[in-house]
Amino acid sequence: MMKKLHCLSPKRLLSVIVCLVVPGCAFLRSISLESTINSLYRAEQTYDWRTVWSLTHPMLKDGSTYEESVKIWQEREDDLVSWRILSIEEIRDISLIHRLGGTRAVKVAMDVDIYWKDTKETSKAYDQTDSWIQQDGRWLLFYRGWPTD
Repeated sequence: MMKKLHCLSPKRLLSVIVCLVVPGCAFLRSISLESTINSLYRAEQTYDWRTVWSLTHPMLKDGSTYEESVKIWQEREDDLVSWRILSIEEIRDISLIHRLGGTRAVKVAMDVDIYWKDTKETSKAYDQTDSWIQQDGRWLLFYRGWPTD
């Protein structure tokens, strides 16, 4: 599978330069979030369970040990083929953010293709939504599901 190279357009490069001077720039925060999301999906695709574990919020781990989680992940009946971020929306539920020990949270709509091992077919996971929380300057996945969940 070919990897997609990310290049900065002149407009985006100018935004990065401006953000290096302006404190609290949202553009750099979004790059960090997108990079973290891609790191998680790449780790899932390559079975890098240490990285998946490190990017998962304790709530989603549900008290499981690393070894227990790896066993569950290894028994999955599907493989990740490709992914794309569709949109990122702020979660404004302050009580949820504080309860999870974070400072900011977002919902990320994803376009994901899954390969099913039993049928040997690929399908699209329509409307997959991941929820991320920023905690101590790091983004952590705290929920994965669909809007109807």
